[in-house]
Amino acid sequence: MGPWIDAKNVKADEWVWETNLSFNKCEFKVLINDRQYELGENHKLQCGTSFEYTPHFHSL
Repeated sequence: MGPWIDAKNVKADEWVWETNLSFNKCEFKVLINDRQYELGENHKLQCGTSFEYTPHFHSL
Protein backbone atom coordinates (compact mmCIF):
# COMPACT_ATOMS: atom_id res chain seq x y z
CA MET A 1 0.00 0.00 0.00
CA GLY A 2 1.20 3.49 -0.77
CA PRO A 3 0.83 6.82 0.95
CA TRP A 4 -2.65 8.24 1.26
CA ILE A 5 -3.14 11.55 -0.52
CA ASP A 6 -6.34 13.44 0.04
CA ALA A 7 -8.27 14.92 -2.87
CA LYS A 8 -9.99 18.29 -2.58
CA ASN A 9 -13.79 18.44 -2.84
CA VAL A 10 -14.42 21.38 -5.21
CA LYS A 11 -18.08 20.71 -6.13
CA ALA A 12 -20.80 18.38 -4.87
CA ASP A 13 -19.70 15.71 -7.35
CA GLU A 14 -16.13 16.74 -8.17
CA TRP A 15 -12.85 15.98 -6.40
CA VAL A 16 -9.43 17.22 -7.48
CA TRP A 17 -5.96 15.91 -6.68
CA GLU A 18 -2.99 18.08 -7.61
CA THR A 19 0.71 17.91 -6.85
CA ASN A 20 3.82 19.98 -7.41
CA LEU A 21 5.95 16.84 -7.15
CA SER A 22 7.45 15.49 -10.33
CA PHE A 23 6.50 11.98 -11.48
CA ASN A 24 6.40 10.09 -14.76
CA LYS A 25 3.32 8.04 -14.05
CA CYS A 26 1.32 6.79 -11.09
CA GLU A 27 -1.59 4.50 -10.27
CA PHE A 28 -4.49 5.26 -7.98
CA LYS A 29 -7.78 3.94 -6.67
CA VAL A 30 -10.44 5.84 -4.72
CA LEU A 31 -11.04 4.89 -1.08
CA ILE A 32 -14.38 6.04 0.32
CA ASN A 33 -14.86 6.79 4.02
CA ASP A 34 -11.53 5.07 4.77
CA ARG A 35 -13.39 1.74 4.38
CA GLN A 36 -14.03 0.70 0.82
CA TYR A 37 -12.02 0.87 -2.38
CA GLU A 38 -13.75 1.46 -5.68
CA LEU A 39 -14.34 -1.57 -7.89
CA GLY A 40 -11.98 -2.52 -10.70
CA GLU A 41 -8.33 -2.07 -11.51
CA ASN A 42 -6.12 0.85 -10.51
CA HIS A 43 -6.26 3.93 -12.74
CA LYS A 44 -3.04 4.94 -14.50
CA LEU A 45 -2.07 8.61 -14.78
CA GLN A 46 0.89 10.28 -16.49
CA CYS A 47 2.40 13.56 -15.32
CA GLY A 48 0.85 16.62 -16.98
CA THR A 49 -2.40 14.93 -17.96
CA SER A 50 -5.98 15.08 -16.68
CA PHE A 51 -8.26 12.17 -15.92
CA GLU A 52 -12.03 12.30 -15.50
CA TYR A 53 -14.21 9.34 -14.56
CA THR A 54 -16.95 8.10 -12.23
CA PRO A 55 -15.85 5.52 -9.62
CA HIS A 56 -18.12 2.56 -8.82
CA PHE A 57 -18.55 0.98 -5.37
CA HIS A 58 -20.45 -1.88 -3.81
CA SER A 59 -23.40 -0.54 -1.81
CA LEU A 60 -22.31 0.70 1.60
